[in-house]
Amino acid sequence: MKINLLYEPDQIVEITRKFTAKGFMVCTGGSISVCDSDGTIYITPDKFDSINPESKKIIVIDKNEKKYYDIKKASVELPIHNAIYEKRLDVNAICHVYSPALTAISPTTNQSVFNLFPRLNKKLGVTHFSEYVTNYNNEQVNAFVSRFANGASNIIVDATGVFTTGRTLEEAYHRAELLDHFAKIYLNSIQLGDLMYPAEDNIQKFNEIKVAMPQYLRGRKSSKELDSVKMGLCRLALYAYQKNMATSLLGSMSVRLSKESYLTIPGDTDKSMLDPEKLVMMKHGKSEAWKTPNEDLMLHEIIYDKNPSIDCIAFIFPTLCTAYSFTDVPLEIEGLKIGKLPFETIFNLNAINKAIKEGFDVLMIENDLFIVVASDMQVMNVILDKLTTTCRENINSMAVS
Repeated sequence: MKINLLYEPDQIVEITRKFTAKGFMVCTGGSISVCDSDGTIYITPDKFDSINPESKKIIVIDKNEKKYYDIKKASVELPIHNAIYEKRLDVNAICHVYSPALTAISPTTNQSVFNLFPRLNKKLGVTHFSEYVTNYNNEQVNAFVSRFANGASNIIVDATGVFTTGRTLEEAYHRAELLDHFAKIYLNSIQLGDLMYPAEDNIQKFNEIKVAMPQYLRGRKSSKELDSVKMGLCRLALYAYQKNMATSLLGSMSVRLSKESYLTIPGDTDKSMLDPEKLVMMKHGKSEAWKTPNEDLMLHEIIYDKNPSIDCIAFIFPTLCTAYSFTDVPLEIEGLKIGKLPFETIFNLNAINKAIKEGFDVLMIENDLFIVVASDMQVMNVILDKLTTTCRENINSMAVS
């Protein structure tokens, strides 16, 4: 479903359902709004029932604050939403939701914590920590909103959830989901040991990486065999999503079709609702027409090209396993050969491929992704299950001790 094509109140209802399903909105907590091109604001009412959301209850306020519904019923956070829209013309949607993991890290109030995971900032933009506005007077609201005015895209509020912004409501949702994913990784990491940070120059170099868009090629006619592969890849992506190995914005998977071609999931796609027809055919660095591949396509390409025995690849960011990439604690799993590479290896695709040729099932890049390779999707599922099960047992045992 293309949420951004819906009428604004319907967009809010659909996103509310997604947040509620993830446990980010409980009963009447949180607020969501959209601002259209005319400056009309659509916002959840105060004490909005997130379990049974209805579009008819969304408050509509035009740019002159003409009331279509009673403005007094709007969320008490309306002054914050309104001030952000006035300061940031590039923002068209705002979400304030509650994530237990983000609430747990909110007292950290140290922005440098995001340097642990450079890919996070590249996806999210700037994220700040802040105290919450309580009285909603102009002085407090202006102080809070000034962080957005100065370029922040998201604010984690002390013990009161997170505010995320976006050009669309889906983008604001994806940012909240990704921040929650990072918070879970971080909380697992501090149980393992001392945290490792990438060098500042490597973070800067990573931020400057740009992905060249491939040329187009004609799509292949569908067949029962191809449809079966597509469904298998969609199920693999959904499994990774449900097991907290990926988010809508993080993670990519692919499966080889022939010596020269492979199928991959598109970039920045909600893996919980992946349409098989949206999967992207790749061949010699060229993409199927009118489809956008994921940003790691060059690494998929080189692994398949140099390793004929590999037919399935997953780039994942599990909340449990990635914690090991933030620390120097070794990860050992019976039956799996796991290698660990420094963060700067991400700039050298040939070095990554060289390590894969040494027979590793899993490569852990410090402060970044897990690269998992397998002979087929069935073996891939077994490896992913072993990874998450073992890491969960290890971290749980540390918490108990």
